[in-house]
Amino acid sequence: MLDDKNIINELSEFIENLSELIFFNGHTISIIVNNKPFLLKTELLDSAVSTLKTINFCIQNCHIGDAYTLIRKYRDDLFLYLYFIECHSKSDLFKLEPTIHEKNIERWFNDSLDDFHISKIIKYILTNKIIEELVIKFGLKADWDKIGKDLNNYVHTNGLKYARHNFIYKNKKCDDVTIEIYHILKFITVVAISIMILIKPQFISSTDYLDSLEVGMVPEEGSQYFIAPFILDFVSKYIKDFNNNMVTFLKNTVFMKF
Repeated sequence: MLDDKNIINELSEFIENLSELIFFNGHTISIIVNNKPFLLKTELLDSAVSTLKTINFCIQNCHIGDAYTLIRKYRDDLFLYLYFIECHSKSDLFKLEPTIHEKNIERWFNDSLDDFHISKIIKYILTNKIIEELVIKFGLKADWDKIGKDLNNYVHTNGLKYARHNFIYKNKKCDDVTIEIYHILKFITVVAISIMILIKPQFISSTDYLDSLEVGMVPEEGSQYFIAPFILDFVSKYIKDFNNNMVTFLKNTVFMKF
């Protein structure tokens, strides 16, 4: 079982390491829209790390309503990143006109991506049949919908209790009410990382291959498929804890060496 009190610190450290790994391995994504290149780096992952740290502050001060509101931002940042990398995976350099999704990327880089709901992201990501299989096979939709409804209730203060949860625990021990927050953060992160692995398996590759090239050595055969140790730790500790069969699904679906 996982130690819930360390969950947020562990998740923020993991996302931060993932961001650095993607950057170091040169997985900058370039998408051309209307003959103009847009370079997607890891800004959304870095934003997610900062949000996790702020959520931790809210929990420490028993600001439960604020914590839930920020969890939605954390979720949205991760899944917007997934949306962009899935769009990149389906991008066709020889098409005459950009797709609506590529136009959304252009709008985002121009700071004008408004009225863009998480439901549109999920709908698009699920057009990837492998991701759809993951969601159906492991029954992710029911928990996802419930969590989404809870987050919206806090964001929009859809009731007296959602307002009171920001101060009712101020002078009380709030450990009991944070258990659900830890569960939600684990669920969102496990689902997001599993989807990322399915879309861009190379994002989890270790630095072994590049390290060898940098020192003038011939890389070990197949080392481009090695997985970074901290990724394997996350898979073992979080995804396996969530559902061991999901780990098997990832192993059997992508080309990386688990």
